[in-house]
Amino acid sequence: MDRRICWILAAVLLLGVTCSAQNQPDCTVDPKARLNCGYPGISSAICQSKGCCFDSSLAGVIWCFEPAVQECVL
Repeated sequence: MDRRICWILAAVLLLGVTCSAQNQPDCTVDPKARLNCGYPGISSAICQSKGCCFDSSLAGVIWCFEPAVQECVL
């Protein structure tokens, strides 16, 4: 295979890995901006198994909530 093609392929693969790592859920959502992702009394394990974030450290706010997703910019 031509060297140039190998370098291009390596660069594309590296960008793909970088973008997929950046698209991990971001659970640092402002407590007042949380969108409900569960139901009252949901456990941490069930909440997280749905791909949601769980934070029970604050009273009076949603504990199981939708994560903010970081978009990959190429």
